[in-house]
Amino acid sequence: MVGVFGRRLGLAMRSRMRIESKHPSRPGHYYLAIVGVEPASQGRGLGSRLMFPILSEADQAGTAAYLEASSPRSRMLYERHGFAVQEEIRLPRRGPAIWRMWRDPFGAEK
Repeated sequence: MVGVFGRRLGLAMRSRMRIESKHPSRPGHYYLAIVGVEPASQGRGLGSRLMFPILSEADQAGTAAYLEASSPRSRMLYERHGFAVQEEIRLPRRGPAIWRMWRDPFGAEK
């Protein structure tokens, strides 16, 4: 991490801790911690295919899913799969927005 963040490692760690502190503890849910596709391969449905098995499993179990979107493009992808923004977190020093997103299982009562 030092190689990536250098002198900004402390800021990066505080930002990550801020995001983690907002992770819901209840109700039980699947957490899609990292979903990513190489930029050159985006727009081909790979992100959807990566998420399909876990979202199908969550739906079958009647369990919600949670993730944090780190770009407007990924937020739109997740919204297409039933996730809704719960909160926008603005990172310090003009850092990017992070969107906390929740998805109730399909077929669940709202």
